Amino acid sequence: MGLADKKSQEVRDAEKQALLQYSRDSLINVSDSPEAQDMRRKVDSFTAKTLPKLRDDRGVNIDEVTSEERKKGFAFHHVNPKELHTDPEDVLDPTKGRNLNPETHADVHRKNINNEEQFEKYQAENKPE
Repeated sequence: MGLADKKSQEVRDAEKQALLQYSRDSLINVSDSPEAQDMRRKVDSFTAKTLPKLRDDRGVNIDEVTSEERKKGFAFHHVNPKELHTDPEDVLDPTKGRNLNPETHADVHRKNINNEEQFEKYQAENKPE
């Protein structure tokens, strides 16, 4: 949707702009349809049930930043925000995140580490000696 919206505002030609605006409006109508909303609910429900399993699916039982043994609250953290994944399979891919203890997980969120590059830098800075 963002690309169609952006393109409809970039185009100077009135006819092209009208076509892009129509495309944007059509996409909004389709995404707001009862069928699309039902599908989103089903995907969200499945994702909510599956996300807690990612920690174990990853097969790593230590904090992947500090190398400490897992503690209560040990969790899977998506390296890139889940919202960026347009494919539901990416959200449920154990290679798209790291297992972290609660203190590390909270610190990653506190410092707004939102991509692979930032995470690797954070990991290097917090690597045990």
